[in-house]
Amino acid sequence: MGRARGGRLLPVLAALFLALLLVSGCAAEGEDEEGSPVAAAEEPEAPMEDKEKAALYAAIGSFVGKAWNGSGLFPDPCGQTPIQGVSCDLFNGVWYPTVVSIGPVLDNSLQCAPDARFSPQLFDLRRLKSLTFYACFPASNPTTIPATNWDKLAGTLETLEFRSNTGLAGAIPASLGRLASLQSLVLVDNNLTGAVPPEAGGAAASSDLLIAAKEETTKKLI
Repeated sequence: MGRARGGRLLPVLAALFLALLLVSGCAAEGEDEEGSPVAAAEEPEAPMEDKEKAALYAAIGSFVGKAWNGSGLFPDPCGQTPIQGVSCDLFNGVWYPTVVSIGPVLDNSLQCAPDARFSPQLFDLRRLKSLTFYACFPASNPTTIPATNWDKLAGTLETLEFRSNTGLAGAIPASLGRLASLQSLVLVDNNLTGAVPPEAGGAAASSDLLIAAKEETTKKLI
């Protein structure tokens, strides 16, 4: 008789023990040591090198204006707080910006300030594959394409586009010819002069280089 009662009590005691564990677990998650409610643990930010993040903020800020608070608005640009026009890829467990698009493509796109300019930090984005500027440099802000630093992107940049920048003038820099990985170069509705460097994309012997000229005609170079 005693054994039977003991056998019936065991499941009841086990159920009570589990219930106590659940209650204590919920209390630990919902309150701090003083009994105040706290939020559930947040997911960690996507891993990204500080210098890569700083380069991204500085580069974008030089185009959209000094008032743009990138670190405050987008503390985790490749994770929880993405920037419109910026895409990232994972390399060896670390996030890097690979696509940067500046200009009013969508309502919430990054739009250039009246005094937009190129920043040296743009060329510190070590995994950048695609770079686009659309209606970023108006006639009221005459600007030239930088003549230097493109060699820093030689091993990664595959697409470079300048569209509808009436203030973008001057010669097409010969340094674009150092972009060995370039597969697509689009120069449409700007005020650039001169020829596209014949060396552009020359090192990418296995792929064609697509070039769109100001007149919106295209040709392929092998």
